Amino acid sequence: MDGRRAPALVLVLVVCTSTMLGACDERRFGIGPGPPPPTGGSFARADWRVPIPSSYTGPTVDDSTVYFSSARHEVYALRKSDGTRRWISMSIGLNFPIGHSLHFAQNLVLYPEFDLHAFDAATGVRAWVFSDSGHAAGGFSTLSSDSSKVYGGSRSGVVVAVNLRDGTLAWRTHVSTDTGQVNVYSPLVSGGRVFAGYIKYSLPFSGGIVALDAATGAALWRRDLPPVTPDLWGGAYDGLVVWQDLVIVASQDGRVTAFRSDSGFPVWTAPRPAGLGTGVNDSRPLAIVGDVVVVGSTLELVQGLDARTGSVVWSRGTEGRGSINYPITSIGNTFLLLYTSLQVARLVGATGSTLWETGLNFEPYLFVRPAFDSSRVFVAGDSGFYALRR
Repeated sequence: MDGRRAPALVLVLVVCTSTMLGACDERRFGIGPGPPPPTGGSFARADWRVPIPSSYTGPTVDDSTVYFSSARHEVYALRKSDGTRRWISMSIGLNFPIGHSLHFAQNLVLYPEFDLHAFDAATGVRAWVFSDSGHAAGGFSTLSSDSSKVYGGSRSGVVVAVNLRDGTLAWRTHVSTDTGQVNVYSPLVSGGRVFAGYIKYSLPFSGGIVALDAATGAALWRRDLPPVTPDLWGGAYDGLVVWQDLVIVASQDGRVTAFRSDSGFPVWTAPRPAGLGTGVNDSRPLAIVGDVVVVGSTLELVQGLDARTGSVVWSRGTEGRGSINYPITSIGNTFLLLYTSLQVARLVGATGSTLWETGLNFEPYLFVRPAFDSSRVFVAGDSGFYALRR
């Protein structure tokens, strides 16, 4: 742990608001070449943009502030209302970014890279750094937290719990005895348990899902996710969700399975999407919207499954917008997704209908996880930080 503190940097920001977007290339926010929005949908508009190139890391929010990561690996704290600066942190260094999102917990902004960096949300001063001897404990995929600890996966087969108070190690648990590379994806804490999916990158590719005690890291149950046929991969895809007493995970082969969260007993399995070729795996991000499990696919398909039974409630193609491989974010009774065409869209969870989307020329490159509040959606890209009207 590194407890050294450094002052926040002072820089001047240019904020392009909705009244001056023409001076900041308004074409990025409107209609671009490509398919028009689906029937009943519309194009999104931006309230403001800060033209600072972002890193490959999604934003996070608290009551008044949105936090972005820059390409220089600083944290920018901006007022949600207009994008003006509150503070800018020191750079954490120019390592390759492997975290998927900043994370807000207990008045700290957590930045997952090779190490896990914590900044005071009020001042931008670094509070602590957690290093785990090359395990990249907080740096791989997305963080989860409760009132006392933050939980991270790794590329070395471990789930790590770090004390939010001071950045010290609470516990470390290996999910597999495999000696090869084991990726542990996006731990999720719920009801005193930490759930994590994982994949073992040794032939044949395999893996599963594990439930750990959030207080101690002790394994409560573990279930394998074998492939449906030998020519496919086993193991979990990145991201799982919890609905009532179920934990739901997508397999690398494209199936989706619900387990009892207390025992690991399997409740239902939804099959691979029709149309996947022989030997073709599928990337299937998940989100819970009410009683619907929203599931993406490389097959240019998004589906809504009944969370109780796994049956298909609705299914629709992406109409030329590409696959849905990136994380899906639930937002009330709707959800946000990012097509591989790099268009952000907001859809209704119960029906899959589109409320709005960004134009095809909105941004050269967008990053995977947006953040949101009651009135705006915040996204990051190569050309800056954006606040879209929700």
